[in-house]
Amino acid sequence: MNKERNEMLAELQLFLDSTIVNASPVVLEAGCGSRSHVRLPKNSFVVGIDISKAQLDRNDSVSEKIEGDIQSYRLDRERFDVIVCWDVLEHVRDPERAVRNFVNALKPGAIAILAFPNVSSLWGLVTKYSPHWFHVFYYRYVLGNARAGIDDNGPFRTYLAWKLNLDNFKKIAKEQNCSVVFERLYDPMLHSLIKRSKLLGGAYKTVARALHIVSLGRLGGIGNSGITLVYKKNTQL
Repeated sequence: MNKERNEMLAELQLFLDSTIVNASPVVLEAGCGSRSHVRLPKNSFVVGIDISKAQLDRNDSVSEKIEGDIQSYRLDRERFDVIVCWDVLEHVRDPERAVRNFVNALKPGAIAILAFPNVSSLWGLVTKYSPHWFHVFYYRYVLGNARAGIDDNGPFRTYLAWKLNLDNFKKIAKEQNCSVVFERLYDPMLHSLIKRSKLLGGAYKTVARALHIVSLGRLGGIGNSGITLVYKKNTQL
């Protein structure tokens, strides 16, 4: 894990430690085959939902398991104190529908932690428009994960809907009576590339900056391939 990502996670954890006041929160891990990367209170009651039975079967850290699609499964209304959805929204066709489902399941004053790639970044565009076999190749031979793509292990098919950008998710928060209480853009992919090859990292920066210029700031850019947001459900309409 690179330095920039570690710094973002440390900042997020400090925020969560001061925000989650319930010592025994009810937590939903949405897409529970993936690690959320955040530390929750020791006495949390964790519910895991995943569309993959194999992923659910491998997860022994949740108290309750739900096999279902985060876009369509009817979660209990106002049940959860915390919802964590980490690197999952890029794998569904309609991330807005999933987030609205989460908000409906949050108690008033509760929070949803959302982490996902920025589709408008260079890395997001490469991921969106490259074939799945290329993702598997990257995980196996660049990241060194020999089990990638085998026995229901990631990388999973990626849609990276155009809705996965910061401005849209701020708009969704407002529409769903939520406030964005934590917001960070960072660039884990750039630093991962630099760690492996300064030449590759330099090429990435050059292309990302050029794309930012020719698109009049709509695409590309540096420091923005990852987005982490925390929604807080308002207690009043």
